[in-house]
Amino acid sequence: MKKMSKGRNHFTGALLVAAALHLMPASASAQSMPENAHAKRYGEGWQCDAGFREKNGQCAAIEVPANAYATNQTFGSGWECRRGFEDEKGTCLAIHIPNNAYLTASGNQWRCSRGFMKAANRCDTIKVPEDGHLSGDAYGKGWECKPRFRAQDNACVAINVPENAYFDPASYGKSWRCEYGYQATGETCVEITVPKNGFLVTAPRGPGWKCERGYQVRDQACIAVKIPENAHLNYSGDNWECDKSYSKKQSRCLIS
Repeated sequence: MKKMSKGRNHFTGALLVAAALHLMPASASAQSMPENAHAKRYGEGWQCDAGFREKNGQCAAIEVPANAYATNQTFGSGWECRRGFEDEKGTCLAIHIPNNAYLTASGNQWRCSRGFMKAANRCDTIKVPEDGHLSGDAYGKGWECKPRFRAQDNACVAINVPENAYFDPASYGKSWRCEYGYQATGETCVEITVPKNGFLVTAPRGPGWKCERGYQVRDQACIAVKIPENAHLNYSGDNWECDKSYSKKQSRCLIS
C-alpha cells in the first residue's frame, strides 16, 4: 500500500508540473501586454486599442488636435481634420474661401462659382466677349463662341461661309465644308471638273474624282488601261497584272 501511495504522489506531481509549464507562456504574455491593448485576432502578440498608438512598448493615447476627429484606424495619424479645415503640419487650420467661391463637397478645398475663374488665391470675373457665352469649364478661358463664330484672341469673329459651302463646326480649321461637287481652294469653293470615264468622290485630299474601273489617271484625264496578252486588271482596276505562271517583262507577260 505504501508503494502505491508513493507512485500516486509521483503521478500527481508530474501533472502539476505539466500544468504549470502549460500556463507559463499565457501568464508571461498577459504580463507583457501593456494597458489599453488587446491580443491580436490572428497570430501572436498584441496591438493597441482604438484611439491609442504603440510607443516604446506602451499604448499611448492619440492626441487629436482642435477641429479634428479620431478615425479609430490602426494606420496613419489616427485623426483627420473636420470639414472646412486642412492639415498644416499637424494642426487643422480653417480653409480660406475667397469671394465668389464655395467649399466643395469633399470639404477640403474650394472652387470658384460660375462666371468666375481661379487666379492664385482669388476668383476673378470671366470677361465674356460679344457673341460668346460661359462654357462652365474650370480651365481655359471659361467661355466659348456661339455657333457660326470662332474665337480669335479675346473676341468672337463671325465665320464667313463662302458660296457653295455649308457651316460645319466639326470641320477642322475652317468650320465650313464645300458642297458635294465642289472643292475648297483658299476661302472659296470651286466646282470639281470630272474628266470623261471618271466619277466624283468625297475625299479630303486629291482632285475630288477617280477613274472608272479599267481606266487610269494620266494628265488630269482617265485613259483606258491597255491589257497585254495573258494579263488581267489588278484589284484596284487601274492597272494590269500577269496571269498565274506568267511574269511581267516590261509591257508583256511571258511564261515563267
